[in-house]
Amino acid sequence: MKYMSFNSSCTLTALANMLELLKIDNVTDRILAEKLMLPYIFRYKENQFCAGAMNQNAEIYNSYFNKKGYEFVEVELSKEELWPYLKKHPISMLGVKSVSGKHAVVFLKQQEEELLFLNPHYENDKEKDILCIKKEELNKFVENKIIVGSIQKGTSQQTKIDYQASLKALDVYLREFDTFCCESRSRTAIFEKRDELFRCFAIDLIPMMEILKENTLLSLLYEFQQVIFKLIKIEDKNIPYNIVSKSLVERIVEEYRRIIMTKLKGENL
Repeated sequence: MKYMSFNSSCTLTALANMLELLKIDNVTDRILAEKLMLPYIFRYKENQFCAGAMNQNAEIYNSYFNKKGYEFVEVELSKEELWPYLKKHPISMLGVKSVSGKHAVVFLKQQEEELLFLNPHYENDKEKDILCIKKEELNKFVENKIIVGSIQKGTSQQTKIDYQASLKALDVYLREFDTFCCESRSRTAIFEKRDELFRCFAIDLIPMMEILKENTLLSLLYEFQQVIFKLIKIEDKNIPYNIVSKSLVERIVEEYRRIIMTKLKGENL
């Protein structure tokens, strides 16, 4: 059983367990993040900036899986189609509803009238390794449309990571940050932007830079994190525009850009 070691790594941990169960590879969430090049992937999609483990799609996974002779295949299913599909495809990943939002699990098998799912979580956090869900109650735990992913033998055309897309997204981030933080904002407005604008640097990029041991950027990210956590706790009606240092954000982007450019140059040699 592989366990989570950082925030929002349930999908990576689910994949790591699938690789182990299928005897393809033996990796942790951090090792898999590095193999998937997640420290270098920064995207802007659906009005949200995504760093690290928040970048989740088959194209990214296959940049690594294809090298192993496998392919990550995703299908979209209705609730009615879910169980017939899972019955034929054990060791498949899907998202289920949880208290904190959607949570990735791995379907293992049916045991009498219960369905067994491997449950990614932190070691020693008192969560269960295996979730048991009654077959007739499965639909209560999923959305109306469910994406199910499995690892299958064979490869499509090998995909490459688009590092230039990361650089372009950083440019967009600077513009969006400048637009939002150029004037005073209410605490409510700050809170509403926590995932869209702040989370990527305050939470998700930190473990990626820990993996790379990029201590200069790490120190800047920790400083940014402290500022954002303080912002969310402030009770003032309006928060001064300059409480988030533009120069700090520019330094973060500059340093992150340097790291991505170094990787890009290495890939092109």
